[in-house]
Amino acid sequence: MGGLGRALLRSGDGKQRLARAGSKVTSSPAVLACLASTYAGLSLARYQKNRPAARSVFALASGPARALAGKETLFDSSDTATSRLGCLILETDREPPAVVIDKVLNDCRLQGAQ
Repeated sequence: MGGLGRALLRSGDGKQRLARAGSKVTSSPAVLACLASTYAGLSLARYQKNRPAARSVFALASGPARALAGKETLFDSSDTATSRLGCLILETDREPPAVVIDKVLNDCRLQGAQ
């Protein structure tokens, strides 16, 4: 949730028939936490402007590392995100080329990550 929430896991006490394991997730502000971390708002098309259409990969990225890149208007009014860690989930039918991944990592200031 990009630092805007907290997730707690709890396990059952083992005394009951059902262990009642579960989780509790809180966030504030909830809408921003959701949009900042789960919305697939970062299009990798912006990183493929010089690639021929036949070789470009359609991909959307979701995850809190989008805030590190700051390429979406959602992040225009929020404070600059800083972190040494980030996570992006790519919605795509194939792996993007290394040059695209390198550009995304550079924008997110996460060089050397995989």
